[in-house]
Amino acid sequence: MKKIKYYYNTNTLRYEKLETPLRVRLLRVFGFLAAALVTAALISYVAFQFIGSPREKFWHSKIVP
Repeated sequence: MKKIKYYYNTNTLRYEKLETPLRVRLLRVFGFLAAALVTAALISYVAFQFIGSPREKFWHSKIVP
């Protein structure tokens, strides 16, 4: 269950519920997805550059004695 956050309003001298706008929530989701996509792309690039597939290993074993 989500924890409800409150802030103290000095004008009314009351605690009021803190509500995050839809724009802020969407930016957070977009930021997370963008970071995940960049990370996945970097990991894929490194994996394909330095780790050979079984087919490539088979070809190299036939070519190089």
